Amino acid sequence: LLSSALPAATFTVTNTADSGAGSLRQAILDSNASVGVLDTIAFNIPGPGVHTISPLTALPDVTDEIVIDGYTQPGSSPNSDPIATNAVLLIEIEGSAIPGASGLNQTIAGGTIQGLVINRFATGIFSHQNGQASHTIRGCFIGTDPTGTVDLGNSDGISIDATSVLIGGTVPTLTVTGYYTEDVTLDGVVKYAGAVNDRDRLLQSIGGVNPVVVRQEQLP
Repeated sequence: LLSSALPAATFTVTNTADSGAGSLRQAILDSNASVGVLDTIAFNIPGPGVHTISPLTALPDVTDEIVIDGYTQPGSSPNSDPIATNAVLLIEIEGSAIPGASGLNQTIAGGTIQGLVINRFATGIFSHQNGQASHTIRGCFIGTDPTGTVDLGNSDGISIDATSVLIGGTVPTLTVTGYYTEDVTLDGVVKYAGAVNDRDRLLQSIGGVNPVVVRQEQLP
């Protein structure tokens, strides 16, 4: 019998509109409908410089495995500086019109978010799947402007309720396991993952007074 599974697809965002063809909202909806395969949301918005997406209502939950890749926007590039950052991020998702909403809300068993600027939401990225998911979040500026130097904070940067979440890039954080959701909110302050008496340290390069300096800290 032939498999009825759909092949993996790439859904490309071509404008900053709130909805309709070529919008991020429509790309998420299309990916959600492509069930059971690892799709990609890519970006190819015409014109130079940063492209800012300002949703007027909450974006749809991400309900199927996907790679949301801001690095696909022409001119973008990941960081290659081991001390600070020389990343060029050209896709900004900002929530000033919906401050009570999450920016990207993952309710899936896995996926990757990379190369995005996410600011001014209640929660920048909410990764959850009833404790049974594995997610990767890397190369993003969470709670800053696209330069990574101006504070445009979310209330919570990253909120996690999943079994395993990897935060970071070439030198990533330890994989975060066994934690409380409120322990991982990397927006303006380093917090910790783990049970009350068993918290994992995090390498993080987002948030704080100087949001591009990588710091390693742990509870005493």
